[in-house]
Amino acid sequence: MYVCMYMYVCKPHAVQHLLADLHSYNTDVAVITETHFKNKHNDSAISVPGYTVLRRDRERRRGGGVALYVRSSLPLSACNFSGDDLTYELLWGRIGDTFVGALYHPPRPGCTVESILDYIETCLEELVRAILQQL
Repeated sequence: MYVCMYMYVCKPHAVQHLLADLHSYNTDVAVITETHFKNKHNDSAISVPGYTVLRRDRERRRGGGVALYVRSSLPLSACNFSGDDLTYELLWGRIGDTFVGALYHPPRPGCTVESILDYIETCLEELVRAILQQL
């Protein structure tokens, strides 16, 4: 499995560049930070053939946002966190038995480093509990 990271997918022709990179590197999972996607960007406008996209757009501010592009042949599901907080630009996806997190931490965050680390830890604890309940 090859994973890549990409930024600024909302720029003109960026999705086409992303498509070229995903195919040329034979990428299974791409973690995208700072997508700049907003509600006005529907999934069909940002879709890449052969990939499923999960996204978390930044609300009420410019820039930001995260997304996961995952090869369509891989089993993908979004992981929802019971204590979801829009302050954090964190998106969790489950690909088979693997959890992938996409996080954007802006230069001027609205939270402290300690609070985001606590939030990530709480998310992971909930994900682990959910896995253990399935066993």
